[in-house]
Amino acid sequence: MKEELAQAKTPQNFQAIADKALRYVDRAIAGGDAETAKKLVAWALAAARESTDAELSKTAALRYLELQTPLTEDVIAAAKKRLGTWKPTPAVGPNESQDPPAASVSGSDAPQRSLADLLQEDAVERGLPEAPASAESASRVPAPSALSEGDLKPPSGAILLMTFESDTLVPKSGRVHVKNLSGAGHIGEMHGAKVVPGMVGKGLEFDGNSSVMVSGRFPSGGSPRTISAWILSNSQQGCTVLFYGIPTIGRAFGFITWGGLDNGEWAFLGYGCGLPTGMRVDANWHHHVVSYDGTDVEYYFDAERKLRSPARNVGGKREIIRLDTAPEPMRLGVPLNETSRPFIGRLDELAVFDRVLSAQEVQMLYKMGVQGVLLAK
Repeated sequence: MKEELAQAKTPQNFQAIADKALRYVDRAIAGGDAETAKKLVAWALAAARESTDAELSKTAALRYLELQTPLTEDVIAAAKKRLGTWKPTPAVGPNESQDPPAASVSGSDAPQRSLADLLQEDAVERGLPEAPASAESASRVPAPSALSEGDLKPPSGAILLMTFESDTLVPKSGRVHVKNLSGAGHIGEMHGAKVVPGMVGKGLEFDGNSSVMVSGRFPSGGSPRTISAWILSNSQQGCTVLFYGIPTIGRAFGFITWGGLDNGEWAFLGYGCGLPTGMRVDANWHHHVVSYDGTDVEYYFDAERKLRSPARNVGGKREIIRLDTAPEPMRLGVPLNETSRPFIGRLDELAVFDRVLSAQEVQMLYKMGVQGVLLAK
């Protein structure tokens, strides 16, 4: 299947490959083999994205979400039902995808399909991709049971999308560059950050001396914007996780931890102005979204809005400050100033939008991540 993807040239080729991969996903689910299904669904997502079939992309995304929690009897039964009614995609000429063998699982006592079984039936042994979500993070991804295809409306308008997967990291001039998958032109440059297991697939680890610099222009002045990222912080109070702009009052924008609770709490960073969320730093993965509409800052923590308020001076009379963010590059892991501590922890799934996301869009970003945004493009 890896070779088929490499040789595919038309949307019809990719559609046939995605359809085939989804059938194998269903066979693995029907046999109770969740780990194999997780690996195979990566092929389906990759092929569906290159096809012109929006419904197929939604189906692949739904199957991906379905596999982020332990398989239930209902999920297994649904896979068996799909296998029983499946009809292969018609042949599409050169590079066409062959139909998978007929399903051999039926009933509640169906034998479990092992990875070895599926490897013999297809060319997957030539290079299975990693599962879309790591084992340690899967338990923290929300269950997809409440989702329907009508709910799959990933946010649009992204100007920065970084997954930190291996195929998005490019060695160049002695450095490693990080691709921006939104196509907007921003490029990241790694300075000592390490590629490690992230919230979804791979992420970056910062040790207090490492950083990533992201070039390009970001929403400045008082223009609308949203930043989203999965963050695991081992730092405590006074740590700058990421920001862009300059360290002058009201001219920076990003995430920080500061005092107020044991081990610190998460807060919006505007430099000289800010807003605490009341959410404790606890060394676990959490999804952070902060937006600005020209007046109010909104902060979502694991898809729940924790505050909405104008940016305010951090001391004294707590006066409202209008942001005037400077159009400077983004810095990940870099202390804002000499009194700020460096970031120690991990970061994954970084996204920036040139508009304010709605609460529903934040929910979908939390559930589908950058992959969902890419499927919407």
